[in-house]
Parts: sequence; structure tokens; C-alpha cells
Amino acid sequence: MECSVIKTSIKRLYSTEVVSVTITQRLLPLPPVLLNGPPLRWSLGFGVSISHSPTYSTGLRSDRQRNMLLHKLFVWILSVLCGADVCLGFVYDRPKRSGEDGTLARTESRSASQYVPTSGSCRNRCFELVELEPPNCRCDNLCKTYNSCCSDFDQLCLRTEGGYECSKDRCGETRNEQHACHCSDDCLARGDCCTNYKTLCKGDSSWLHDECEEIKTPECPAGFVRPPLIMLSVDGFRASYVKRGNTVIPNIDKLRTCGTHAPYMRPVYPSKTFPNLYSLATGLYPESHGIVGNSMYDPVFDATFTLRSREKLNHRWWGGQP
Repeated sequence: MECSVIKTSIKRLYSTEVVSVTITQRLLPLPPVLLNGPPLRWSLGFGVSISHSPTYSTGLRSDRQRNMLLHKLFVWILSVLCGADVCLGFVYDRPKRSGEDGTLARTESRSASQYVPTSGSCRNRCFELVELEPPNCRCDNLCKTYNSCCSDFDQLCLRTEGGYECSKDRCGETRNEQHACHCSDDCLARGDCCTNYKTLCKGDSSWLHDECEEIKTPECPAGFVRPPLIMLSVDGFRASYVKRGNTVIPNIDKLRTCGTHAPYMRPVYPSKTFPNLYSLATGLYPESHGIVGNSMYDPVFDATFTLRSREKLNHRWWGGQP
């Protein structure tokens, strides 16, 4: 209830106290602490002044209750002034230390260290041809795909220092184990020479200038446990590029000259990478080997085959035989 001009004096009579309030604008509820505290006079700064004169009846307010109220008021004011939270806490069921109450300290038993799939080393194992199964970590060229490389695979097997080719200055160099490949005199015996070591440092002719070798009987190259199949997928590579000659792309021209090539090819599935590559590898049509797209869903597997997912590594998708 608002009053703009008239000042009203209201007296409320309680059995224990009398409170007089002078109101100039609005009748407000009294703070509970005023009804229980000592004699006070408050001016709230917006036209309301409160005078508090409690009169206690004999036996209705004990000194203990009054002191408790004053204590709570003091703690509240102190917490506001200090800007800190005041709280109570206790410790429940704390483990006893050794020697307390004649008991031993409570200890937690930890299980044995779990197997880490990348534990192990690739030292002297880089790009090995044996496909190890768990719990052994791998150092072959597929370990990155299966996330099973040993922890030091990058450090030992993917070194790039020194480059990947020999130069005249590097021929006969002192072996540096940090180099990606070597041009030292012992690299042939150790099998880690750079690709052009024989041609540049030993004077041999390069593969590019060798005569075409005719292989009449298929054979597995030394060091391979399976017949290797190297497939190059080059975006935008046109059939006409093969005819550019050895001055533009000499290696492609060498493959065309010494190998087998088709002047015209019809893709089994236009604009699809995986179906075409797997048809080249198996000699089968997509409806026979099962790879019918780069992304596909199989209701029997209840799984999706995509280029970016690990599901493509599941052998159940790849059917047929070469």
C-alpha cells in the first residue's frame, strides 16, 4: 500500500515486544533478525525508518536463546564483510595411518599393468614382412592402418634425416644411424642403401636404362612371402599421358614399354575407386567380389563400409580370389 504524502504511524502490539514503524512510501515486512535482536534503529535510505524496542516477558526469552541469535547475526555480518563462505565440515571413515589404534595402514591393491598394444620395439624390425598378431606390436607397412605400431616405429622406421637418395658427397660416408637410408660401404651387406646407391656410387646402370627383362615363369621376388601387387592410383591421370615419352614421365614410359598396358579400358564402376582397384586385383566384377562402392551399407553385417572408417579393414567385406 503506497502513500505519497501522509505519514502513518503504526504500532503493533505483541505479547513480547512493541515495534513502531514510520512509513513514507511502502509498508515492508520486517526482517526476522529485528524481531529477535537488541534495541536498534534502522534507516533503509528510501523513506523507511524502523525503530526496534523489544519488551521481553519474564521467562519467555532466556539469555541462552538471545545469545544464540546474536551469535548467528554476528557470523552473518562477518561473512558478508569478509566476502567468504562459512561452512562446517567433518571427516568420515578416513583410512587410519600405520600405528594408529594398533592397526596397519589400509592399502589399495592395484592390478597388474595392463597390456599396451604399442609396447615393444621396432629396432632391427622396420618394415618386416611377418605380420605379427597381438600381443606383439607391429613394424610392417600396415601397422599405421591398424593402429598397432610399436611405440618407436616413427623414430626408427620413419626417419627422414639425410634424404632418400645418395649424392656424390655421400658416397662412402660414415654410417649415421639417424639417416633414413645409407650410402656407406656396408649398406649393401646390411640392406639399407638409398635407391640410387648402385648407379651413383658403384657405376651400375639404372633400371630406367636397362633392357626389358622377360619373365617367363612367375616367381615371388626374394624377401616376399606373398606375390607383391603395387597399384598406383593417380587422380587426373589420363590415358594420353602414357604416350608422352620418356622425356616427360620416363618411369611411366618404362613401365609401358617393358610391361603390359591397355590403350583403352572400361571401368567396372565409373568414378568409384575401390570397386575398380579390387577388380584389377581379383579379375572379378564388383557383384562377385563384393566391393560395389566407396560407401555402402550391408544389412547382414549391419555395418557401413566407408573410406574413412576402420570397418573397411574387416576382411568380411573383401570376397573373391585373384
